[in-house]
Amino acid sequence: HLVAHLRVPLSIKVRILPGPDIEASLALYGKIVDAGIHLLTIHGRTRTQKAGLTGHADWETIGKAVELYGDRIPIFANGSIQDYDDVEECLRVTNADGVMSSESLLEYPPIFYRIPQTPERTIGRLQLAMEYVQLAKQYPPEKGGQGSGVKCIRMHLHRFLHQDLQEDTALRQKVVEVKSVAGLESCIEDCQQNHLRVNHSIASEKLSWYRRHRDGASKPVTASAPRDDDEDEDLLDEGVGVDLFGCDGEDCNGGDY
Repeated sequence: HLVAHLRVPLSIKVRILPGPDIEASLALYGKIVDAGIHLLTIHGRTRTQKAGLTGHADWETIGKAVELYGDRIPIFANGSIQDYDDVEECLRVTNADGVMSSESLLEYPPIFYRIPQTPERTIGRLQLAMEYVQLAKQYPPEKGGQGSGVKCIRMHLHRFLHQDLQEDTALRQKVVEVKSVAGLESCIEDCQQNHLRVNHSIASEKLSWYRRHRDGASKPVTASAPRDDDEDEDLLDEGVGVDLFGCDGEDCNGGDY
């Protein structure tokens, strides 16, 4: 009914249904394709696979869906994409038409970028943070309907610099407490000095925030080092418990991992 009344193509993104039997999921995908959609994206996890239960995405089930319906519409795979090698392996396993990702891109946007002769990372997280703040100053997020501009910028810096904020709790607390874009720029400068001090190597950088539910790296709660899980995003601001990072009371754990 919806497809018939739209002037634009309709795409749908789904997960795998809970339970050991994938046939129910495959049957559901078939009904969706029969309804006339134009693109189907399958996240290879059930709705219960979040936070500590995330696990690796089930690419094999996505591949079976591609076998059944891939000749009728494009099918994209989603889940467990943390670098370009994962993109290539996912496409090999699923034979999907494309790959969709979200959480890893929030931490490292150039995930689909690779210089063939240099498999190691060439764009560092500090460079991303610097460029992002400059773009945020040029296009203020609060003017785009994103509420508090500082809150929005802080959220993204928390993703980009997650590893640095785990290692330097004083810097982490500063990021939480500053109330201006200039203050956040000062945090980036502090991080830059830390990198120079330890002769930081971009090639050695790995995802950190993306892997927070996989590596079990949560830290105990202290006054200077808030807990490293989704409650990071409900830290105290001016003494009032508010969401600094834009979840507004909703489940922040619904990402695509």
